Amino acid sequence: MARMNPPRGGRAQKIIAILEKSAMIDPVGPVSTPQDLLLALNDYIGKRASEVFVAVYMNVQNHIVGFSEYTMGSNSEVAVNPTGVFRDALLAGASAILTAHQHPSGSPRPSDADEQMWERLRKAGEILGIPVIDNFVLGEHEAYSEAMNERISYARLGIMKK
Repeated sequence: MARMNPPRGGRAQKIIAILEKSAMIDPVGPVSTPQDLLLALNDYIGKRASEVFVAVYMNVQNHIVGFSEYTMGSNSEVAVNPTGVFRDALLAGASAILTAHQHPSGSPRPSDADEQMWERLRKAGEILGIPVIDNFVLGEHEAYSEAMNERISYARLGIMKK
């Protein structure tokens, strides 16, 4: 899995290392805000030509305990099966999940298909007791956080796209 852009900053580099190795030890500490993951997720999947869906697994202290890349979609959609996402979450001992995918079009606006996928994941998480605590859509200059229900400017976070 090649990175499209080099990581920017020490914390982002550590998060990416954790994501790539699905590490059980988290040297960056707990993830407390969506911004904590946006930089690393943007570096990891932000510039790919096809949509890529990833899930980040968290323990009860909000430490990353695993990471999986599930599917590469077309340039306009990605299909995700909740079975694989939650199988890996259970194996990682996760107590919560964050998901992300990017829109190669550059717009972070969630599509109807995104909303339907999130609803299926939420329902599966409710049944299994592993909530999906946020879903991100990464665009070219902004990201959308479902939990925050707003777009987050990369410029405001100090993430400048080239």
